[in-house]
Amino acid sequence: MTNKYLLNPDDILQTNYFNLFDLPLRFDIDTAQLKQRYIQLQKQLHPDTFNNTQQPQPKISAMILNRTSAHINHAYATLSSPLPRAKLLLELCSDIKIDLTHETQLPIAFLHKQMEVHEAIIDATNTLNIPLLEELEHELNLDQQVITQQISQAFKNVDYLQIKELIKQLSFYEKLKQLIDNNIHHLL
Repeated sequence: MTNKYLLNPDDILQTNYFNLFDLPLRFDIDTAQLKQRYIQLQKQLHPDTFNNTQQPQPKISAMILNRTSAHINHAYATLSSPLPRAKLLLELCSDIKIDLTHETQLPIAFLHKQMEVHEAIIDATNTLNIPLLEELEHELNLDQQVITQQISQAFKNVDYLQIKELIKQLSFYEKLKQLIDNNIHHLL
């Protein structure tokens, strides 16, 4: 299959991530197709391999190839993870933009639960309890799966305000998981 970007890789920088990977504009994506398309694009356009192909092609600068490859990597990372994928899709489908650094208003019960989990992470870290940290991480993964399913359903229902709130919740789970990963790494 010939890639439509092979003749002009600079076009990739202007293409939305879903189109870049030939994916429909929806939250639930085929991750196998995403990965296959990623590999295909990198084989064609990665700076280390582009100039080694046998196909006749126009001369393309290394700078454009590096930018294009970095853009493909960022697009893949964005679509591979539910949080950035949901955020991007919400922005593409609506006028709603989310600033996850400053928009942190969430229901009180949710915030209390997050504070309890955070305290449990700190306690487990202070007592060098790696099994407890791993258990907390497992529980967070299960919670994230539920939120991700709710986001999927909200996209199907075109409920953008609900999606925004769920994205903010998912962001909290991501931060707590990162804290656990950092603490486990520090303890090992």
